Amino acid sequence: MKTFISRWFPTRPRLSRLEQLVLGAIRKDLHPALVLQWDRQVQTINRIQRLSEGVEVQFFRVSPDRSCLDDAIAFPNQTEVLLLGQVQVGLADVREMLVASVWCIKGVLFCIEYAGSVLRFEEAAGRRAGAELQVACRLKADMRCPGATWSITGPGHSL
Repeated sequence: MKTFISRWFPTRPRLSRLEQLVLGAIRKDLHPALVLQWDRQVQTINRIQRLSEGVEVQFFRVSPDRSCLDDAIAFPNQTEVLLLGQVQVGLADVREMLVASVWCIKGVLFCIEYAGSVLRFEEAAGRRAGAELQVACRLKADMRCPGATWSITGPGHSL
């Protein structure tokens, strides 16, 4: 019975504090006309897949029978695969930086790809030590206009 109920009424997965920090940084830099759409995309995530060692986090919106990309929540820029932006996270007492690349597929938030050691930053974010974390965000694409990008970079590049 529990399986039946969870299939039709799944509990919503929780974003980690680091994921919230990264997605919040992107949200802060989005054009104001896109913020409500962004919020809908984040709120409709009902499956999260975290790859081993934290190198990538994928977000899904899944109905009981299949995965779906909802055009109603997609941004006007519906490029097949697009680097939306990069968020650089630093710790006050550590020289190492974490770069989080945020990707969209067909105008919908799909994943965060990390370059750097995620565990240390995840622990710091989990301690709610906001003053200890420094965050810088740089958008790479204009989601208001189909096909618009500001700079072309691939995964693993720095801000």
